[in-house]
Amino acid sequence: MLPEILGCITALRKGAIAEKDDFFVVSLGYGTCETGMSTSTGLISRTCMSAPGLRYAVNNMHIELTRGFNLGMKNEHMINQSFQHGTIVLDRKRKDLSEMRRNNIESYYKEVISPTIKKAFNDNDYDKAQKLYLVGGGALYGDMVNCFKQEFSDILDVIVPADSAYMASLGYSLRSYEWCGPANASMAVGLDIGNAYTVVGRFFD
Repeated sequence: MLPEILGCITALRKGAIAEKDDFFVVSLGYGTCETGMSTSTGLISRTCMSAPGLRYAVNNMHIELTRGFNLGMKNEHMINQSFQHGTIVLDRKRKDLSEMRRNNIESYYKEVISPTIKKAFNDNDYDKAQKLYLVGGGALYGDMVNCFKQEFSDILDVIVPADSAYMASLGYSLRSYEWCGPANASMAVGLDIGNAYTVVGRFFD
């Protein structure tokens, strides 16, 4: 068992990126948003905070849609899929959700993420680290990334790594490999059990 934020840090430190500098990381999951700061001496526990995840924005969009449409039997998972795709079919018409999604992402960022980061990181932290890695499924939304860049463009390099949505699973599999050793590398598996999706990662030497 490994905390999500440690799984992401393990992937960033020991995976393909092989980050050596101090950095911030924000894991944007569906159920929770996790923060942390990683230094050469390890994770700074003071910077670890958890806040509501992207479900906050999805549920708000769901409420907004119910005001104008009969959603029938569409459940939270189906609304989340429409949130991802940026469209939804209602009354046999395809509705563009891109503007509604952007507005709800921006509200979520202002109401939840930004206040959480302000509590997690202080000026001394920003003096030590110049990089902010965004990982998790929420990092796949350009509107979300833009919110981070608008707030931190003057002080941090905001980075969305490749395979950002699978970073925790990658970190888990790398840690599993360390425990199994090279002789048992085929047994190393990382299992990231999320609120919306579960990701299985395998280590290949």
